[in-house]
Amino acid sequence: MSIPSVLLVNPPMLLEKPDFGQAGALFSPENLKMAAINPGLLSIATYLDDKGIPVVICDLSITEDFNVLRQMIEDIKPDVIGVSSMSAFDYIETLNCLKIALEERPQALRVAGGQHIGMLGTSAFVDSPELQVLAKDEGEKAMENIVSHIQDNQPLSDIAGIIVRDGTEIHDNSGISELMILDNIPPLKYELYPEFRQFTPFVEESRGCPARCEYCTSVRMNHGKIRYKTTEHFEVEINRAIDLWGKDHIFAILAASFGMRSKPTLELAKVFSRTNVRWTTEFRADCNWEVYLDQLYEAGLVVVNVGMESASPEILINMNKTKNPKHYLAKTRELVKRISRMPKLALRINVIFYVGETPKTIKETISFLVENIYGIDSILYSPVFVTPGSDLEKNFRRYEKKYGARLISSPYWDQRRLKLCQPSKYFSFEESVYVSNALEKVFSTPEGWFASEAYHYRQDHKELKQTLISGRYSGS
Repeated sequence: MSIPSVLLVNPPMLLEKPDFGQAGALFSPENLKMAAINPGLLSIATYLDDKGIPVVICDLSITEDFNVLRQMIEDIKPDVIGVSSMSAFDYIETLNCLKIALEERPQALRVAGGQHIGMLGTSAFVDSPELQVLAKDEGEKAMENIVSHIQDNQPLSDIAGIIVRDGTEIHDNSGISELMILDNIPPLKYELYPEFRQFTPFVEESRGCPARCEYCTSVRMNHGKIRYKTTEHFEVEINRAIDLWGKDHIFAILAASFGMRSKPTLELAKVFSRTNVRWTTEFRADCNWEVYLDQLYEAGLVVVNVGMESASPEILINMNKTKNPKHYLAKTRELVKRISRMPKLALRINVIFYVGETPKTIKETISFLVENIYGIDSILYSPVFVTPGSDLEKNFRRYEKKYGARLISSPYWDQRRLKLCQPSKYFSFEESVYVSNALEKVFSTPEGWFASEAYHYRQDHKELKQTLISGRYSGS
């Protein structure tokens, strides 16, 4: 049998609007649409292409037109159709893509994967009668193994880390997919992504996170490990991105926790100095940023996202963000102070209205924000959602007993497999949304918001580019 061909699909997001006001998008013009490369899908495509497997990407994030998918299936007649679901915000749309795949090419194997749907396990097969294979872990090796087994006419049940539908039976294969050595993935072949120059260039520095924050699913997807690219591999990749995009862009450096190792981070600072580009990333406030922040700033860092999540010691302990809240918050204050002295660097603080919040804990977070208001350029304040497979989902009964929290049934979000909750007896879910929205407005500036959100938007938006070029964070 010839090598099976693969079509990878990035679904649109939130085609049906939520039934409550969402946090975010405070200062964005109505015609400024969020859209970003799906880096996981591009990494899979790059890896498969390097192995000689024919692969095409269909990106529906901008067109939001499922007829584009229908036409691509008709044109290329793929043997495997893989659909990505990275969050609840694209889950219903993912199910629709699988349905279209069956309608247009029933003989193709229908596969799904990604951080959201991968956590759902057999529940995804209940939601999608069309789904045949679910990759529970990262996708490069899983897709390579699926293609190889099809080509050799071997049973898919031999592949670790996937769930397979066989007639009316669902088989959850034991084991996990082999975790990639990141240097074994060639530098991303951005040209495989449709209209890639419309998007912010993404370059992956590391994958996974060693922390075990209760609300996060990364620990499950990455098995509690963090993996890095070598400095040499990273430099080749970012130089390739520069060749394609030029230097008149902000480059997004993908890392759940950038800067976890001081010496390699200083080596990366030298790489950025040689490239002379502007870039953004995210790191924890309690990493050793004192060692390298000045060097990163001089090397073009223009936006840094810090997931503080809360300024309440009780909440930080509850969410397992840190074992030492006093040290954690002291480091966060010092980081804000340091960045406030860097006029070309924007600071985004991420905060969660968490389960177990009381008037006291909210006051502690607001007090921190007030204390540091002139050092913080924007905040992203979000009500907590209970994601499938997270430790928060497993531990929720404890919050019910201790704080009066409760899960809320919502037909819309139940369909997306995301659970809303009343965080405590003191606050309803609606109040957590309202407070989050209000505090975002109070503690963010339009310039800081745009700078922090830059990598989410298409590169051809004049409003955004003008703000970045003329504003404080232009890097000039």
